[in-house]
Formats: sequence, C-alpha cells, structure tokens
Amino acid sequence: KGLTLITTDGTTLLGADDKAGITEIVEAIKYLSEHPEIEHGDIRIAFGPDEEIGRGADHFDAKGFATDYAFTMDGGVLGELEYESFNAAQITYKITGVSVHPGTAKGKMKNANTIAAELASLFPEKEVPEHTEGYEGFYLLHNMQARIEEAEMVYIIRDHDKEKFEARKKFAEEVAVKINEKYGNVVEYDLFDQYYNMGDVIKKDKRCVDVAEQAIKNVGVTPIIIPIRGGTDGSKISYMGIPTPNIFVGGENFHGQYEFSCLEHMEKAADTIVEIAKLAKK
Repeated sequence: KGLTLITTDGTTLLGADDKAGITEIVEAIKYLSEHPEIEHGDIRIAFGPDEEIGRGADHFDAKGFATDYAFTMDGGVLGELEYESFNAAQITYKITGVSVHPGTAKGKMKNANTIAAELASLFPEKEVPEHTEGYEGFYLLHNMQARIEEAEMVYIIRDHDKEKFEARKKFAEEVAVKINEKYGNVVEYDLFDQYYNMGDVIKKDKRCVDVAEQAIKNVGVTPIIIPIRGGTDGSKISYMGIPTPNIFVGGENFHGQYEFSCLEHMEKAADTIVEIAKLAKK
C-alpha cells in the first residue's frame, strides 16, 4: 500500500518474471557508468532465454564468463536471497489402450483414460504443490492428454534433499511397474533430470551469499534467506563452476494475470546490484 505498482489490465501477463530483473541490471550498469568514482572490478553480464522451461543455461559459456561467482536477478519479494533450489526431474508416461465398441468390450477394452486416472491415484495425495511448503518436495501432474486408445501424462518431481529426490524418482518408476503388472505392458515412460539444488555447490563457498546479504542490508532492506521452491538459471550455472545465488526483483504473483512489480522495490534491487559491485572489489 502506498507504493507504485506496475500491472496489466488483467487480460494478459505482465512478464515481470523476468523483465524486472533485466531492467534492474541495465539500470545498475547505467548508474555505475555514470559514476566512475565508484570503484569496482570487472563486471560481466548475461541475459539468457528460455529460463522458464529449464533451458536457459544450456548453452551458457561458464568458462568464457570467467567469474568467481555470479547472481541471477530472478527472485520475488523485497529482500529475498535464495541459494538453495529444488532438485528437479520430469517423467512422461505414455499409456496404450485398446478401443473396442462398448457394446462388445467385455474382456477386451483397455481404456487409457481410466488407466491414467488409476495411475494418478497411486501418487501421494498430499505431496503436491498445493499442500507443501518450505523444504517439502512434491509431485505435480503438469499436463495430461487422454482418450480410450492412448494417454500421455507429464509429471514433474521436486525435492531439495538429494536422497529424497532419488527416492521420488524411483517411486515414479514403480508406479509404471504396478500398472503394467495389472494391465499388461500398457505403460512406457521417459524419466530425465532437469536441474539440481545449487545449494549443494554454494555451501562449499558462501562468499557470494555473504556479499549479497551485506549488499541487501546496505540498501536498508532486511534479507529474507529462504530456499527457492523452483529453480533458476543459477541452478545449472552453479554446477558449471560458478556459484550463482538468486536475488529479489520486487515482483509478486508471477505467471498469472494478477502479477505485478513494485517500482520502489525494483529500485532497491538495482541499488543492491551496485552495492554488490562495490563489495566485490575487495
């Protein structure tokens, strides 16, 4: 209340995730270029596409970027600093049914629709995004297409803890085995990892976290250090050899028509980048 909010009229997305981050980086660099009296070391900048589908860092040249650490401007509310992310995987089930006229279907039909529903029922009811928070992992039925002859179900699997993550992947495979034991070999699946918890890398050298935390304090904001319930490009870049935590951008309600950015909080994010540049020179 009382601050400047940037919104749409509600009929389309704002895209503050991550137009806000781009704006803040450009504003910070503009400020530094206009104030040569501010001492800082080399600053490298990268803008990557496709972050939202987990492909943003696939072709990132970490060796060429040549930094000790970096930061993504991809967080949310004022003060957020995140250096732990999910471990992430995706599994796609393909169910092959048998379509027969319903009048003569007894003992013959294999309805991929109902098999898909049964497969979904095998997952823990409460281990879904709408019932979890903090460090709690989940399974999410991301999308599904189904008819009698065939169905396809895409699940994403998330957990901060690596052992629990591996157990969740094993469980997802066992679900397919159970269905196949009951109906014959009607289910095929494809399971692959998407990214890993950057905290497992960053905890070995937390200079980047310490610098960001102090920078946030220097601009008069209280740091909110929490695990991100998702991933950022930093999740992959950290495993490429550059520890890369995530910093707030001043936006909220991402990925929906009620998304907004707060101008004053965006300014604080840009100020934080400038402070990082000052601190990192030491």
